Amino acid sequence: MADPDHLNTIRRGVDAWNARRQREPRITPDLSEVRLIRADLGGANLSYTRLVEVDITNADLTGCRIYGVSAWELKLRDETRQRNLIVTKGPNRKSRSTISRSHNLFT
Repeated sequence: MADPDHLNTIRRGVDAWNARRQREPRITPDLSEVRLIRADLGGANLSYTRLVEVDITNADLTGCRIYGVSAWELKLRDETRQRNLIVTKGPNRKSRSTISRSHNLFT
C-alpha cells in the first residue's frame, strides 16, 4: 500500500513532489497500488520510489528520474509516454544517461 503522505504529495503535482524529494532526500517513497492514470509526471524525481502494481495507463513520464526505482506489475499502455528517462544517480551529474523514446522501460 502507498504511503498516504507520499500519495498526497504526488497528487499536488510534480513541483510539490520534487520539492519534497529535495527537502527529504533520504526517504524511500512508496506509491504502491496507486492509480496514476493520465497523470502528468513529466520531470518527476522518482528515484528509489516503490512503484509496485501502479496503474500508469496513459501517464506522461517524460524526463523522470528513475534511478533505483522498484517497479513491477505496472499497468500501462502504448500511450504511456516514457521518453528521455534519466537513470543516473544524482540530480546534478554533468553527464546523464537517458533512455530514448524508442525504448519502453516499464513494459
